[in-house]
Amino acid sequence: MSDCLVIRARTLVSMAGEAPARGEQLFAPLRKLDDAALVLVDGRVEEVVSWKRCSPPSGALVRDLGEVCLAPAVINAHCHLQLSHLAGKTRWGVGFSAWLESLIPHLREPLSREAIAEANVGITDFRIKVEGQEGYAYNGPEEEQTFSAPENLDPKFT
Repeated sequence: MSDCLVIRARTLVSMAGEAPARGEQLFAPLRKLDDAALVLVDGRVEEVVSWKRCSPPSGALVRDLGEVCLAPAVINAHCHLQLSHLAGKTRWGVGFSAWLESLIPHLREPLSREAIAEANVGITDFRIKVEGQEGYAYNGPEEEQTFSAPENLDPKFT
């Protein structure tokens, strides 16, 4: 049996149908749906519809969030990777100033090999594109790192 959650919100901004934007398009308003329903099945978005058109399946959990704007496809990817190795070493829950005061002494310390290795956990390989030329890189132990590219790739990028 599938788990179904239906979330009702006053407004929903969906990124469905959006494309990369440039210039003035960056400031174009996003499409929104008023009195919306977001239907999730097994944790994945199944559909976005108006509340009037929503037919929750039997047994679905329905939550009305009230007067909120829901933006399910917008992800805040803001992070500070250079601070990742300090997880658990600074003060949390006591305000920004206290956190900053606990952070500053750590910034004076050089990065250890362990911190750098930990930051790379989960990053195994990726494709890169430099001036329209595509290549493949493997991020492993230093002695195993490789980069392969089309023969016509300018060597300054390898």
